[in-house]
Amino acid sequence: MCRPFRLRGKAKSGREVGSGCVEHASALCDLDVPAACGLIALVHTRGGPGITPDPGKARAAWERACRVGSPAACAYVGAELGLSSDPEEQARGAILLGKSCAMTFAPACTAMGIAYSRGAFNLATDAGAAERMFERACTHADPEGCALLGVTVAPRDLDRARTLLGKTCRDGYADGCAKLAAILFESDRKGSRDAAARACNLGHALGCQLLDTIGR
Repeated sequence: MCRPFRLRGKAKSGREVGSGCVEHASALCDLDVPAACGLIALVHTRGGPGITPDPGKARAAWERACRVGSPAACAYVGAELGLSSDPEEQARGAILLGKSCAMTFAPACTAMGIAYSRGAFNLATDAGAAERMFERACTHADPEGCALLGVTVAPRDLDRARTLLGKTCRDGYADGCAKLAAILFESDRKGSRDAAARACNLGHALGCQLLDTIGR
């Protein structure tokens, strides 16, 4: 029987998972079901009924989930590898993030864009590649990717940047509002103030600072 329990910390997708479900997920993971392997990885990461968080088991579980086709797991492992000081591990992290992005996991596309823009993950800095990654992330509705795409295109296409950032802001993405306020500061003071006010209302500290600078 699947008895409910809550993962330590934030529950997966706000739902409860049964202790019996962990055993069931293990069986399904043995059959290479990606979502089941992802759940096992999450339980080893955060803990569960009778399970103490174990970084080693968690890492192995995330790796397996990625191998059997979980894009979120590939992104998780890729991001972890990107923190390594080993260039080879960083490069593998970029490969896994790219794999996750290719499976249309939008946050991975955003992460790849950031990596290209900063020269992280042992990648050469490449503004064009960064923009393409942000574009892909935005196509798949990642608000951070859309916001970063807006900032990227702003110097040559302010109207498009305003459209991109405006949508993220209307959708409640505070950083998008703050970025919109910043790019409109010189050309549209009222639009900038409105965006900064929205960012501030959403709890964005920079938005509040911008609002003070513009004038409430």
